[in-house]
Amino acid sequence: MRRLRVGAVALLALAGCGGPSPAPGEPAPSTTPPAVSSYVALGDSYTSAPYVPLTAVADGCLRSDGNYPARIADALGLSGANAVDRSCAGATTPDLTAGQRTFAGARVAPQLDAVDEDTALVTLGIGGNDFGLFGDLAGSCVFPGQAGTCGEVDATRATRVLPRIGDRVTRVVRAIQAKAPDAEVVVVGYPRIVDASTSCPAQLPLDAAARTALERVNRELDAQLAAAARRTRAAYVDMYAAGTGHDVCAGKDAWVNGVRTDTDRAAALHPFAAEQQAVAEKVLDLVHAGR
Repeated sequence: MRRLRVGAVALLALAGCGGPSPAPGEPAPSTTPPAVSSYVALGDSYTSAPYVPLTAVADGCLRSDGNYPARIADALGLSGANAVDRSCAGATTPDLTAGQRTFAGARVAPQLDAVDEDTALVTLGIGGNDFGLFGDLAGSCVFPGQAGTCGEVDATRATRVLPRIGDRVTRVVRAIQAKAPDAEVVVVGYPRIVDASTSCPAQLPLDAAARTALERVNRELDAQLAAAARRTRAAYVDMYAAGTGHDVCAGKDAWVNGVRTDTDRAAALHPFAAEQQAVAEKVLDLVHAGR
């Protein structure tokens, strides 16, 4: 299990080898370096957080400066080359190594290029776009008639591809670890989007069967991500469990937007700022605990 690197200055401070004590009334000088010296965020739109204020739209990656990578970097006091967010809307696991053409038509470099041997922390939120998983579910469950019935998508494609997504994420984590052998790698799960027992037609026009299908795929995708983290001894942030009571139908407590994009808050079926803050807090808890 990889641990975050602590600098030699911190060890000296713990051993009582610091300099002279400050005069009374003067603040003590800081002798402890940041717990993380550099951070790279990789992922899809649940990481880039489209329309969480403020969002850059030019290249089509729809990265928000209020997303969880930005919040983590800010809390750790990192900026510039030491805080790199490569997340991009629409990204799949192959895009992390092969590059991606965005919705805006821009060609972006492989996200994994941002990781090197000096990287101390990597967060990874990916998998939902692989094999058209979320796209087909949205098309068939939320906008019926576009891609078959919701139940068909759940019973056939989702069941077939979920283990393959888990394998893909496992390979990506291992690729990260090969490039940054001393880095802490944190796999971030998807939030709980749907509670099958709750109906809110204005936000999510689904019947009970469709809600059940979406809930199942959401839960099982996260189970695959958790398994990938276990196989690679990476950390895992369980946002599905954390999202109980924060699904689309949770009203003011919702962490995920409904089917209508709000360009001042979040894209359709994407996280609000509150969810991004919750992810940041959980990752920071891991950092401060030293795993």
